[in-house]
Amino acid sequence: MGSLETFSGTRTLLHVIVLVLPVAAGCSSATRVAGEHDATGEGSDGDLDVDADTAIDSARDVEGDAGDACDRGVWEDNFDVDGLDTLHELSGFMEVAGTLMIMGFPTGVLYGLECLQRVGSLSLSDNVWLWDLHGLSSLSLIRQDFELMGNEAVVSLEPLGSLTAVGGSLHIGSNNVLENPRGLDAVESVGPVSYTHLRAHETGR
Repeated sequence: MGSLETFSGTRTLLHVIVLVLPVAAGCSSATRVAGEHDATGEGSDGDLDVDADTAIDSARDVEGDAGDACDRGVWEDNFDVDGLDTLHELSGFMEVAGTLMIMGFPTGVLYGLECLQRVGSLSLSDNVWLWDLHGLSSLSLIRQDFELMGNEAVVSLEPLGSLTAVGGSLHIGSNNVLENPRGLDAVESVGPVSYTHLRAHETGR
């Protein structure tokens, strides 16, 4: 009887495994389908259909492609980031000598610029979806101007905690959900400062 019970229990376990595997496979497939969207970011019904996890994974792929090597030196010109392809081009660089402009970025997270420590000027403007600035977490010096304007989803500047100096003007305005500029506390040197339309109507400085 002991052997029969063992065989019966094993057969039951195998039966359960056979049932579970198709279900798990179906869930995986369903997850992939739910996250799919066309090149314009719209689903088949025309509505915006960008899955947050899919966007984060795609952006992190850009970061992963660069690896941990920050060995590409200085980008000797201005650089415009408007999508993941252009973001990929800048991976591994430690400095942008000219203006780094991030405008109209199509996803919520900005991974792939973790090597970047210095820029000539920085402009983050008119980014509807961008909310996570951790891709700029290593940035310590902006030699000239810093502009953060018209970013509808940025809620915090905490990822910019490594920034210690802005050589020119600092202008933060019309960021709909940004309550205050906390996160720039380490900035010890800065030119003219302008804060407008902060949600909490306070500078925190």
